[in-house]
Amino acid sequence: MAERIVTHGNVYDHFEEYDEVHSLIDALPSILKDFRALELALERMTNIVDKYQEQPHLLDPHLERIINKLFGIVKRRDAPSSLMHQAFKYLYLFSKLRGPKIIVRWFTHEVSDLDLVLALLQKQDRDDYLTWETRYMLLLWLSIIVLIPFDLSRMDPTPTRHARSTVDRIMAIGQVYLSSSDKSQDAAAHVCAKFLSRPDVQKLKLKEFLDWGQLVFREDNNYQKCGFLKTLATLFKIAKREDVLSIAPLVLELVTGYSLPDHNNTLLRKLHMKLIQRLGTTFLPSKVLSWRYQRGSRSLEETLSTVSMEAVAKDDGTKEEEEEEEEEDEFDIPEEVENILGELLTGLKDKDTVVRWSAAKGIGRLTGRLPKELANEVLDSLLECFSTIETDSTWHGGCLALAELGRRGLLLPERLDVVVPVILRALLYDERRGSCSVGSHVRDAACYVSWSLARAYNPEQLKPYVSDIASGLVLVMIFDREVNCRRAASAAFQENVGRQGIFPHGIDILTMADYFAVGSISHVYLDLSLKIGSFTEYTQCLINHLLEVKLPHWDHTIRELAAASLSVLTPLNPSYMMDESITLVSLSLSFYSLSLSVLPQVLSNVTSSDTSLRHGSLHAVAEVLYGLYKVAAESNQSIEEFLGAELTESVRGVASRAISRKVFKGSTGDIMRVAVLKYIERCCLSNLKISDAILEVWQSIINDNLPHTVESIREEAVKTFGVICECKYSKDQTRIRVVQSHLMPQYIFELDNKLHFARMGFSLALGAMPKEILEGKLLTVLKSLTRSASDIDGVPAIYCESRRDVIRAISNICNKVDISADGPPTHFLNRSLIELVFSTLFKTIGDYSTDRRGDIAAIVREATMSALESLCIRLTDTNPSLLKPHYVSETIGHLLQQGNEKIDRTRSIACNKLISLLQHHPPVPNIPHNDELHLLFLSEVIKDINWSVAQSSFPFTVQALGLNTYSYRVLLGLVISVGGLTESLVKSSSASLLHYLSDKSKDELEPFAVLILKIFDEHSRNPRVILPLLKTLDLLLTNASFHLFMSDTGEDSFPALLLDRVKLEVKGSRDPIIILNSICVFTGLLQFEVANKSSFSQLMLLLGHSFPKVRRITAERLYKALLMCGDSDLLPEDERGNEIFEILNETQWDGPLPDAREKRNRLCVLLDLPALKTKEGGSKTKTTNSESLGYKDLVDRMGY
Repeated sequence: MAERIVTHGNVYDHFEEYDEVHSLIDALPSILKDFRALELALERMTNIVDKYQEQPHLLDPHLERIINKLFGIVKRRDAPSSLMHQAFKYLYLFSKLRGPKIIVRWFTHEVSDLDLVLALLQKQDRDDYLTWETRYMLLLWLSIIVLIPFDLSRMDPTPTRHARSTVDRIMAIGQVYLSSSDKSQDAAAHVCAKFLSRPDVQKLKLKEFLDWGQLVFREDNNYQKCGFLKTLATLFKIAKREDVLSIAPLVLELVTGYSLPDHNNTLLRKLHMKLIQRLGTTFLPSKVLSWRYQRGSRSLEETLSTVSMEAVAKDDGTKEEEEEEEEEDEFDIPEEVENILGELLTGLKDKDTVVRWSAAKGIGRLTGRLPKELANEVLDSLLECFSTIETDSTWHGGCLALAELGRRGLLLPERLDVVVPVILRALLYDERRGSCSVGSHVRDAACYVSWSLARAYNPEQLKPYVSDIASGLVLVMIFDREVNCRRAASAAFQENVGRQGIFPHGIDILTMADYFAVGSISHVYLDLSLKIGSFTEYTQCLINHLLEVKLPHWDHTIRELAAASLSVLTPLNPSYMMDESITLVSLSLSFYSLSLSVLPQVLSNVTSSDTSLRHGSLHAVAEVLYGLYKVAAESNQSIEEFLGAELTESVRGVASRAISRKVFKGSTGDIMRVAVLKYIERCCLSNLKISDAILEVWQSIINDNLPHTVESIREEAVKTFGVICECKYSKDQTRIRVVQSHLMPQYIFELDNKLHFARMGFSLALGAMPKEILEGKLLTVLKSLTRSASDIDGVPAIYCESRRDVIRAISNICNKVDISADGPPTHFLNRSLIELVFSTLFKTIGDYSTDRRGDIAAIVREATMSALESLCIRLTDTNPSLLKPHYVSETIGHLLQQGNEKIDRTRSIACNKLISLLQHHPPVPNIPHNDELHLLFLSEVIKDINWSVAQSSFPFTVQALGLNTYSYRVLLGLVISVGGLTESLVKSSSASLLHYLSDKSKDELEPFAVLILKIFDEHSRNPRVILPLLKTLDLLLTNASFHLFMSDTGEDSFPALLLDRVKLEVKGSRDPIIILNSICVFTGLLQFEVANKSSFSQLMLLLGHSFPKVRRITAERLYKALLMCGDSDLLPEDERGNEIFEILNETQWDGPLPDAREKRNRLCVLLDLPALKTKEGGSKTKTTNSESLGYKDLVDRMGY
């Protein structure tokens, strides 16, 4: 058993940073003038507080001391404003963590604080977005101060003509901040609501506040409207009912007179719902009505006990009898309540979820205060939301309201017979809209209703509906398209199993369909459906749902998964899948009614005018047929005997009927092609006997789809062709000869098609042929494929995909046919064919074709690496003597080269293929440096390394530079990475290379230097290699990796030879990128005595180059190089040295060319270099044209 891995979450047992928080607060005055220190301190405090978001209670023992310390800073009269703002930022962090209702408990609320807070609020700039925390916290502070039990008139200032009372000041500040767009609006609403809840203030200001609200609604300021509504909603929540009952009709008239439900502002509509529901609770007295349903016990332990279940049912019955005997309280219902309920029911249809949710909660609150008859009327009105003509929003709002009623015990058991069918319909609600559908939020809300019913009712009340509810939740849990709905259904099912204890096989289903298991849609359709379908209570329900709902689903992926699920469910009830005479008895969800069993029904739908149903039915025919074949095979029957003559004939004619209906045309033609191909494949795998005429029709369909432009269709056609060859052609010699004489020549001819899609499809089809068909034609097929794969030079990069597929075909063929060293090449993979295949693969692995997509030939190299690996392993397993040493060494070398190159995916494939060869048993023979490679790639240190990550792979792959057989290939790949463009790639590869060379002696560096020269020689004038090589040399020269060659002299020394190679690449080059990167190499070679004169000469030539940017960059690089040389002999020691620096630094090198060359010539004189002369015979006009052309060429090449 694998060792269990235990991970630890962020769980704490105490507030660990208490001392650090205090030190941060104490340090505020000292860092006040350091803006950066203030930002760092705030960031640190934020990180500390955020750390405890999931465990905020751990701070409770310390909050009082922390808040008191912060208030000590705030209440200082001499505190700078910046210090106060920082303190309030800290206070806000704790308010966000613990919540404003809790945090205000520790705010000081003395009488003396009132003037301080009012004065601070009056000083604030409402438009300063950087100090909104200060305004918010001051208003929170004021909200607790305004409740002090003293007459506020005593705190009025000395009466003057302009002085305002304290009450006026508080109301003015509150009204000002009610129009804010930041969070201070919430605090202002809280201040105004609490202030207006005071009896003394109500008499003075409440009517005035309502009059101000009327003015607000006449203006076009949504922020102010939101603030006013928030205030009223909070007021009616916290004030005593008798205090606000008198103004409730006025408020209701005010808010209903401005058409707020039709406003385009979501927040306004939500606040409107919140306010009117609180007005409704004000009109109705708060009391627990006797008619409400109360569940006797909510203990899971008792629920799971049969004895306790009976006791609970008995207690519940007694309680019901007592409630029937009790007279229901009677009271008058104000007329306003009816209007409020109408508004709330209308709110259930709102387009935004938050508004519908608020309306649903309001209906639950009001219904709990109504008499039983009126509550039933509310429920009847609510059920009207589930009409077929209502929108998805209305259904969603209705589900939320039902959940609220059920949660509060307001859905009486006698109404469940009406409610449960509505819930079941909502569980499967899916309204198609064009090419998609809506309804996932409805299904999610329906799961919430099911969850609430489980908590509200005793098992005896829900027992008649258990089968339907369980089946509905299982269907959503397994087959819903959206993962949130599947998980919601799983949670509701779990709640029902725990609370009710009577769901069929509840515990078993929960263990296999938990929160994580239902996350993968393919897993639930193909695995969980079979496990849950094995319980007979759910089998037929699952099949019916797939047939009626999922096969015609709007999403083609769901249709395909539904068909595959039918296949896995077929063995559970095969007679129901095919027998037309069977009597169908629906076990649950009675609204499913089928007139035919599955296979006859999907066969009749294959030619339906509904494209979705047609596509799903065609897939279903294929999958159900294959499922029935497996069942028939278990009883040693053929599929024809199992189906009967009539059904068999119907199945055989599906493809012909599809062609006659022209299903391949139109917008759905592509998915129908895949469906028909899948049908052909399943018929072949089911060993369905067919005539040659039908086989010809099938083959024509395959031939039509092999060159298709869509990759998924080509792949399905190739797969189907391989199956039909295996099942229908290879077992009949006559058909084999037909394939060899007709199909094979046609496919080989298509390898030269100008359309690369055709090349791709037909090459893969050749590779899909079984060895029985290839025998006798093996040489012809392999020669044609290798010729197509090797055709690299002069062929556009558009054919890279076709070369990739040709290589795949070659690999597939080599893995199928028999191997014989001296056998005829027409029948066996012999020495000559092996040589042909290896030579082809060694050529294609060097394919670096590019187009606008970049290095598109990487897919060719990746396919080649896979082919090389599989061929080496096949030869090792069958005839190791055929695996020549140079085959193996070249294969390993190319894999190491690709393992050091720049593309992450390619690098990962190369390293994994190399490891596969090294780990193979029996061992692959003739591997040079086998022990060293095992040490590098099979050690425990790199056992789980991710080779696609540059930081992880390069430190290991670069070590292969020390293996002489592979060093050239390794360096060639490494140069491409070091000279690449991606920062992380360059950084990782450069660091690895420099670290490898850092401790090498001169004897070890000399082979490395020879390899660099070899790369120059073999890739001369190849920008793909030369450009990154120049960048690599710049890196090595800059980091003094060649310092051991400083003392070398002679023309055969490495610096001199390197200089010659670089000069050769630059000579006559019009590529500005190559020229610019050569500058760095020339300046780097100045440090070598044997090469400095020639390097100076080259740099002088570049200072007079026709490209202005080349002249400027050369001057800059040379200036820096000379500065770094210091006291070397490169420069004259007299005044000439200063003049050289002056010319390099002050000349405008990207100016006119004649001026630049004049200064360049002066430098030659100062450096004792031969004078550089321009070519004679060139007129001034010609020179100007040359410079202009050069600049234009530069602009074009640089991509500007």
